[in-house]
Amino acid sequence: MDWPLYAFQSGEISKALLAVKDAQLLVVSRNSNRGASLIATSVTRENRHQSYVASGPPCWLFELFVNESKFL
Repeated sequence: MDWPLYAFQSGEISKALLAVKDAQLLVVSRNSNRGASLIATSVTRENRHQSYVASGPPCWLFELFVNESKFL
């Protein structure tokens, strides 16, 4: 892991995932996970500090995932 600060949390998540059948973690590029990258950017740029679950996603986010799902 390149971020020693998160080594403990990473270990705890890895242990918890052992209890989930067929669970796996994958490292993917930013382009492959564009939705998550855009969510993180919108939180900081648009001050969306409320959870997307609580306040609902912006329209562009819904459209992004609909369009991306067409390529799965």
